[in-house]
Amino acid sequence: AGGRGIPGTLVWGRVVFSNVDRNAEVRLPLQPGTVVEGRIVIPEGVHSSKVSPGIAIRPQAIGLATQPPVESFLQWNEDQRGFRIAISPFASQLEVTPFAGEHYVREYRWNGAPLPGGAIPAGSSARSLEIVLDDKFSTLNVTVTDGSRPVLIDVFAIGSPTSTQISAGTGADGRATFPRLAPGTYRLIAIPKGQQALLDPAGVFDRLLTTAPRVTLTPGGTQSIEVRMSD
Repeated sequence: AGGRGIPGTLVWGRVVFSNVDRNAEVRLPLQPGTVVEGRIVIPEGVHSSKVSPGIAIRPQAIGLATQPPVESFLQWNEDQRGFRIAISPFASQLEVTPFAGEHYVREYRWNGAPLPGGAIPAGSSARSLEIVLDDKFSTLNVTVTDGSRPVLIDVFAIGSPTSTQISAGTGADGRATFPRLAPGTYRLIAIPKGQQALLDPAGVFDRLLTTAPRVTLTPGGTQSIEVRMSD
C-alpha cells in the first residue's frame, strides 16, 4: 500500500497474506518514505527536449499493476529538469520513460555514485538522484537459422534489468532488426511466433536466460549476430 500525497507525506506498508473463503483481518504497519532531490542531466552534444521523461520509483517485490499512479510520487521544478520524488523504505526499481523515445538512460547516479540498473537498495539514506540521458542509440541485426534455413520467429532482446524486453519478428530471410536500443549487454531468446506463453511456467524464463546468446552494443554502433535454433 502507498499513501498518496505530495512527496514528503508518503507512507508505505507491506504485508503478505492469503485468504480463501472467509473474512480476514490484516494489520499493515506503515513506514515513512524518503524524499529525494533529483535532476535530469543532458550532457553536451546530446539534443535537448523540453518535454520531461516519465519517472517512477516502485517497490521491486510488488507487481506494477498494483502501484499508485506515478503522479503521487513526483513533483517537477519549473525548469522541468529538477524534481522531487518519494521512495519507499523497501528495495525499489527506477523506471524512466523518455518522451517519444528521444533518449535513453546512460547512467543513474545515487548521491553522486553510480547506481547500476536503477536498483535502489532497501533503507537507502540517499538524498540526491541524477538521471543522465543520451541519444546515441545502437542497432542490432539478428538472423535466426535452423541448420541452413532461415526461421520465422519472434526474437526478444533482454537487457538489464530483465524487465527491459524488446521484441521483433523475423522476416522470410530470418532477419529481425532492433533499430533503437540503448547501448549495453542483451541476451537473446527466440520464441515461435504467437507462443510467448511458453515462457510463463515457473523457472522457464530464468533457465533460458542462463544459456541465451549475449551481445554487447556500443553507443551509436551497429552489430549483427546469428542465432541458431540449437542455441
